[in-house]
Amino acid sequence: YRDAYWRGGPVFMSALAAVDQALWDIKGKYLNCPVWQLLGGKVREKVPCYANGWFSRRGQAGSLEPEEFAACAEAEIASMRWKGLKWDPFGSAWRQLSLPEMKRALKCVAKVKEVVGDKCDILIECHGRFDLPCAMELARQLEPYGVKWMEEPIIPDSLEAYAEFRRHSRISVSGGERLYSLQQFRTAMALGAFDYLQPDVSHAGGLTEVKKIAALADAQHLPICCHNPSGPVANAATLALAASTPHYFYHETMSQDVAWRREVCDEDVRIEDGCMCINDRPGLGVDIDEAACAKHPFRPTHLRHYVGTLTQIRPDDATSYYSREAMDVAIIEPHGFCLGVRAAVETARRMLSDSVPVWCLHELVHNATVVAELREKGMRFVESPEDVPEQARVMISAHGAPPEVLERAVERRLQVTDATCPFVARTHRKVREFAAGGIPVVVVGNAGHVEVRGLVGECRIPSGVMVVQGVDDVAALPFPEDAPVGVVCQTTLSSGAVHDALSALRARYPRLVESAASGTCTATRDRQAAVVAFVCSARAGERIGVLVLGSANSSNTTRLADVAREAGAVVWRIDGPEELAVCNFTGIDRLGVTAGASTPESAVQDVLDALKARSRR
Repeated sequence: YRDAYWRGGPVFMSALAAVDQALWDIKGKYLNCPVWQLLGGKVREKVPCYANGWFSRRGQAGSLEPEEFAACAEAEIASMRWKGLKWDPFGSAWRQLSLPEMKRALKCVAKVKEVVGDKCDILIECHGRFDLPCAMELARQLEPYGVKWMEEPIIPDSLEAYAEFRRHSRISVSGGERLYSLQQFRTAMALGAFDYLQPDVSHAGGLTEVKKIAALADAQHLPICCHNPSGPVANAATLALAASTPHYFYHETMSQDVAWRREVCDEDVRIEDGCMCINDRPGLGVDIDEAACAKHPFRPTHLRHYVGTLTQIRPDDATSYYSREAMDVAIIEPHGFCLGVRAAVETARRMLSDSVPVWCLHELVHNATVVAELREKGMRFVESPEDVPEQARVMISAHGAPPEVLERAVERRLQVTDATCPFVARTHRKVREFAAGGIPVVVVGNAGHVEVRGLVGECRIPSGVMVVQGVDDVAALPFPEDAPVGVVCQTTLSSGAVHDALSALRARYPRLVESAASGTCTATRDRQAAVVAFVCSARAGERIGVLVLGSANSSNTTRLADVAREAGAVVWRIDGPEELAVCNFTGIDRLGVTAGASTPESAVQDVLDALKARSRR
């Protein structure tokens, strides 16, 4: 810096800022104290945040229509309670706004203001795109919406123009992200160009220089609101400045970032009531995994300020990188293995312990973790008795099997171990009883599910059994309405679906014959009731999430997720901890963890451990 001929430009000062931040980090870690301590000590525990990038959502490139901005704003404030929302509603405008462009931008601001009301500040980003008369007219049009500030409203190469704008505008003006030294900020302050100063610690020489800029601003009672749309190191450095600077007013926070941000660093970013908490970790409080960084090499990206795609600033898989300290995690009881599944799995483990091969007709239970464990121990899963060597040992899965499958197994002299769930076996017996009495049977369930196929196979009377998958199927049943009709149910359906189907059947068949087999099993009912009770225990304004563990092909697991969703919870269904990365718990006040009846307790514990590691709580 001392010997450079060209001084003060963005490239040189950004490089200097990187070295400066590294030196502060090294010093803090050497002394085992946070950088904010070296900068004079902590004057606050957390700093108010305004959100940027909140208008992008997973699966969409970015909000473009005013109604889309409003929907995103409403969701973001409800979940995160940011103190402010900043965005650029001006599309591809440059220098001037046509009348339609002005109306469209104002409509966008009006829609967002309508949904957020007085819950947060509205900050209008202009990205240095307008000339002076357009900026002044825009400021007049924005006055009714209570805008906190207009950021870089004018092409940023004339501080005199900014000073002129500020003299006439009734809306405050912020800027400074494209100023790179103490001297440039001194000039801006002398001219009266800005109400809020926005130096960037990544571009204005680092913490050392920005600390001087902040001191100069303090002498004129001008608040500091650092430009901070960057990564983990820049955020940590800016937070150190915020912690130690009394007149630091607002902390810019990107609402989301690339999905792999957590892979490349160990930052501990916690948001509480719209404020970022200041941690006590040594140095800047973040370490970088260089090997992980190498997996995501730099890709040049052209700035897109004036081509209409400015809101498309995050990839489709962007997600939050911070945690909500207020989120409580609770285990919903009962959860996991039911008696039938536990008995089947324990039987399989015993049979596999003597190293003699064991086959299983279909997956023993519908859980990828359990199936992988048993396959590793030597179990071989097939769909037909003909796939099993004669006289070999074979298990019937917990879902049961049609009698003709068992007969074929006997013909092949297979050594059969029947692991059918007791509740499923009871339903099989009831179908046989109906068939023996000449009573047609309705099976309420999913026609493609292995349990239902087994139940249908129990009825040897032609056209004597029909599957009903929902209320709409009842009207199409061919049985006479004045005849007795028996009904049984797949054991893993949702209680609500069973209730609706039975109500429709009772209405059409007055002589409907019901029994204990005409509903879901106890384990299914109890787990669903526990989830509903947990969701309904929400306090006013509390946002409830439910994490359901189990495989996608597990009927009881997917129904458990459906029940939680219908009760009003935000729901995620995952197999195990490796899928937590796709779960965005932003805005969730209380998270309930449950598991389908075929999910092992080990999977539940693994997920709980991963949640603790993820939140560092």
